[in-house]
Amino acid sequence: MGELIVKQVKGTMVKRTAIYIKANKTGAYDTLLSDQAKVLLAERLVDPTWYSYDLYKERFNALCKVEARNDRHTIIQWGRTLGDDLLHTIYKATVSEFNVKTALFRYARFHRMIFNFGEVEGKIVSDHEVEVIYRDFEPNWDNFYHIVTGWVQ
Repeated sequence: MGELIVKQVKGTMVKRTAIYIKANKTGAYDTLLSDQAKVLLAERLVDPTWYSYDLYKERFNALCKVEARNDRHTIIQWGRTLGDDLLHTIYKATVSEFNVKTALFRYARFHRMIFNFGEVEGKIVSDHEVEVIYRDFEPNWDNFYHIVTGWVQ
């Protein structure tokens, strides 16, 4: 029988949601976040520490609803900005040279660094197209896949 895994995400990702949610003083998040998510929001978050994936997902979805109005184009642009920021600061060691094959391999490695579950495989479809395949991850989490589209771009 398979081992039950507690899904977790690195503090690097959790901190980014906290920054934007804390900056919004309108009260828009009050009804969107559970008490547990609010408690985590008040904690000091540390980049290399593992945190609850479910609370991260809840906060990320709330962030998308409030700040982006769930607009996929806005979320994709966030992904471009966040991907550039993460890959050139905290995770710059994973990016040293650029070619498509290396970039896909390193993106899969990056995923393993920030999530303790799921697999990512990158395929080169043509000179101008790649395919990123997620296995054992959240199949219907549209907001995540929108931001990933921006990361990959």
